[in-house]
Amino acid sequence: MVRTLGKDRLLLRKACMKGTRQTILQKIEDAVNKVDGHNIIWIRGSPGVGKSALAASISTRLQDQGRRVIPFRFDRTESTRITTEALWRVVACDLARWYPSLRQHLAKGMEGHILSDIDRLFKSLIETPSSTLDHDIPHEQLPMIVIDALDGCGGLRHDDSGRKDHDVLLRTLKHWALVDHLQKFKLVITSWPEDNVTRMFPDSISTHINIPSGSDVRLGDSTSDDIRAFLESCFKGMGMEESWIEKALDYLVRGAAGIFIWATTVANFLRMDPRGRFDILQTRNNTEGLDELYSLYSTVVRESFGGIIEERDPEGHLFNRCNNFCEAATRRRCAYHASWSQDEEFTHNAIDPKGSYVRHRFWPHPPF
Repeated sequence: MVRTLGKDRLLLRKACMKGTRQTILQKIEDAVNKVDGHNIIWIRGSPGVGKSALAASISTRLQDQGRRVIPFRFDRTESTRITTEALWRVVACDLARWYPSLRQHLAKGMEGHILSDIDRLFKSLIETPSSTLDHDIPHEQLPMIVIDALDGCGGLRHDDSGRKDHDVLLRTLKHWALVDHLQKFKLVITSWPEDNVTRMFPDSISTHINIPSGSDVRLGDSTSDDIRAFLESCFKGMGMEESWIEKALDYLVRGAAGIFIWATTVANFLRMDPRGRFDILQTRNNTEGLDELYSLYSTVVRESFGGIIEERDPEGHLFNRCNNFCEAATRRRCAYHASWSQDEEFTHNAIDPKGSYVRHRFWPHPPF
């Protein structure tokens, strides 16, 4: 019965490239190991800065040290299955696997119909059973939880049920931060720096670890150096000579401005024709923030889709048009809107002969 609790879970995404993000990973590890520190550690930053990779890396890093880690990841495209209820069931399942004494309490907590009330479920499966654990467990042996992509809870469009699930997620996490006997268990979360999360987790009850991007990133700092190392590894793998690599890095690292998804998209885009496509990238108008990401994506789309994209198509509209299609395609619902019926040529060009979607090839990131 306990085993069925943890059936709905997703693996964390790919970890950071070896040797990169060491400064920020050490900061996270220090917060986890601080015995008298806050038990909520919030890794926050703009879309694409590498929060998911950091979540995977810190999980692996701590597991390699012998720590017990419960990883969990939300996903907008799996919102009917990967829910707040699924999260706390997974946590309860893993705790019971490590601490058999909890199983009788979980069995009792699962009696009755409590599935529709997540607050009661949290109390029955997490709060009450965990209160029976030995209070003398050494800090370094205590289990910890890593929850990636809080902003993915609630689905792609955050309808009423999605908003309710997101709200109850924040409420139960806040409860975790405030209940006395749960405060010894560290919980690492990642999300965008949204106002509602900031209000729920002020720095008085949580440790904030900000991932810089945009104007907060400078050439020569650790974030830029990590992006440089990533791109350099990619270009060497393409067999490019040192002089070209140095020229490309000088231009691209500045453009990335700390956005790792920008760097990943560039690397994937250049792979087919590094010299030719790098020349194309250099013809773009340099912008900042999300405008820079839109500009990059529109360049990728124009190059990939050929003449079916009008030259005057605004970049934001072009990106949204393609991303909306890819969102539907990823969910195996290519006819998600009736409007796609008049976009047959767009649809045909969006899918390569092997059936891989362009978004997966160039920008492997959930919809913004």
